[in-house]
Amino acid sequence: MSALITKIRANKGKYFVTQFICNEKGLASNPDFAELRLGFCVKTRRKNKGKHDSIVSVIDRNSSGRNLTRASLKKGISNFLSRKRFIFDDHQNELFEAALLGRAHLIDDDLLNFFSTTDKLYAYFIIDSQGLSIAFWQESELFKEWADIVKAYDHGTACCPIG
Repeated sequence: MSALITKIRANKGKYFVTQFICNEKGLASNPDFAELRLGFCVKTRRKNKGKHDSIVSVIDRNSSGRNLTRASLKKGISNFLSRKRFIFDDHQNELFEAALLGRAHLIDDDLLNFFSTTDKLYAYFIIDSQGLSIAFWQESELFKEWADIVKAYDHGTACCPIG
C-alpha cells in the first residue's frame, strides 16, 4: 500500500492503471493462463490512436504481493491478451471479447483521498457494463450487499478505460 500511495501521490494528473495479468498458457505448474491477478502502474494517456499508453512507473508488487517489473508487467498483459483470445476463439464468448486489458482512473483529489483513507485494501474482480472490472474495498470478505454496507471504489467506470 505504501508503494502504491507514494507512486499515486507523485503522479497527480496522470492515470492510475490496474492491468489484468496472468501466467502463460500450458505452464506445467499453472496450466491455461492460471493466476489471474493485477499489476499496477501509472500511465500517461496516449496522444494518437493506435499508439500505446506510456508507462510512467510500475508499482513494484502485484496483487499477489510478488515483485513486479516493467518487463514482467508487459509479459503478464500479453498473457492476459492471449487468454482473452483463447477464451473467445474456443468458446465464442462475447463477454470475454469485450473485456478490456485493464482499467484506468485519473489521479485526482478524489482518487488521492480514497487511497489515503485506509492502510489495507482488497481488490475484487467484478463485471460491469464494459466487461471485466475491479473494485477496491476495505474489507476482506465480499458480501452480496457490499455496496450498501461499505463504500467501494469502482476502479475504471468513472473515466475512459485505457489499456
